[in-house]
Amino acid sequence: MDQDSEMFRFLMKFYRNGEYEDKRFFQRLNNPDISGLKVLEVGCGTGSLAIHMASKMSPAKVVAFDLDEQNIDFANSNLEYNHADFKNTIHYCVSTCSELLNKNERFDCIVSKDSFEHIIAFEDTFDEMWNLLKPGGRLMAGFGPLYYSPRGGHSLTVLPFDHILLPEKTILRRYNRRKNRDIKSVWEYGLNKFSLDDYLNVFKKYAIKPEFIRFNQSDKFFGKVASQVLRFPILRKLTFNVYLILKKANS
Repeated sequence: MDQDSEMFRFLMKFYRNGEYEDKRFFQRLNNPDISGLKVLEVGCGTGSLAIHMASKMSPAKVVAFDLDEQNIDFANSNLEYNHADFKNTIHYCVSTCSELLNKNERFDCIVSKDSFEHIIAFEDTFDEMWNLLKPGGRLMAGFGPLYYSPRGGHSLTVLPFDHILLPEKTILRRYNRRKNRDIKSVWEYGLNKFSLDDYLNVFKKYAIKPEFIRFNQSDKFFGKVASQVLRFPILRKLTFNVYLILKKANS
C-alpha cells in the first residue's frame, strides 16, 4: 500500500488511535513480561500492538494476524516505511487460528486486544487458540464493550442500551438506513452477544482459572463510577470490559 494513498492515510488514523491505547492495554494487564517469547497476536487490526510489543517489550518474535486483507496490507507497508528495524521481529499475515494450527505453529504467549467480542464462533476459536499455546504458555486478553453493557452495541446503535431494549429488526433497519448497509443480523455485524459469564463458562470447560482478571477498567470519571456500581452481583451482566491472563498447564 502506497504511503501517499488516501487509504493509507485513512488507516493511519486507526493505527494512531491504537498506539494511544496499547500502553494502557498492558498496564491493565499489570505489565506482563514477554521478553524473549514467541508471541501470537489474534486480530491485530492495523498492527500497532505488534509494534508496541517489538519496540517496548523485547519479544523474540511476534506473529500478528487479521482476517482483513486491507489491514494487513497497511500493517506491512507501515512496517516497511516507518518501523523497518522490526522487520525481523514482526510478521503480519492474513490467517486464522486453524490455519496456524495446520502449520504446526506453537507460541509461548497469545495476545488479543478488543477482539473476543467480535469472534462469533468463540468457543471453537478459543479451543484453537488454546491448542496454539505451548504447555506453560499464557493467553493475555482485554476486550469490550461486552454486549450487555451500555455501549455493547458498538456503532450498531446510537444511544446506550438501545441494542438491548429495541427489537433486533428495528436496530438493523435504523443502522442500515444510517450507514447505507444491508446487515441481516447482529452476528453478521460482528458481535457475538456474549456476557461475562458466557466467556467464563467457556474457560471453565477447560478447567481454567484466570491467573489474573480485572473488570470494568476505565480512565474516565463516569467509567470509574460505573466500575464501582457494577461490583454489585445483581449488575454483573452489565460488565463492560474484561482484562485477563490465562495460563496453560505445563503438561
